[in-house]
Amino acid sequence: ANTAAELGSTMVAINLIDSAMERFGPNESFLTNKGIYYISQRKYLEAEELFRSVMASDSDVVAYYLNLASALASQDNREKKREALRLYTRIRDSLGADENFDSIIEALGDELRR
Repeated sequence: ANTAAELGSTMVAINLIDSAMERFGPNESFLTNKGIYYISQRKYLEAEELFRSVMASDSDVVAYYLNLASALASQDNREKKREALRLYTRIRDSLGADENFDSIIEALGDELRR
């Protein structure tokens, strides 16, 4: 699936993950990758749903918060953007974030203040 996505075919990647889930059952790795591919396709609601579901089973994984925040920040919904900002701020220290991450937080905060 990752190779298909790297070659520009996230739809094929999603189909491969769906096939793997039918054969082996859903797991967090499959769901997380599928959510990332949804974000690349700009299917933010689908990505949000997947990341919320994996977080329900294991809420200690920082990457889930990061991916959920990305999906939320990309939607045209102020409340979801506020939630994304809270998530980004919450995980900043856990990631050892750099200036680029801080600029994401700053840009989202600026957008919400407008």
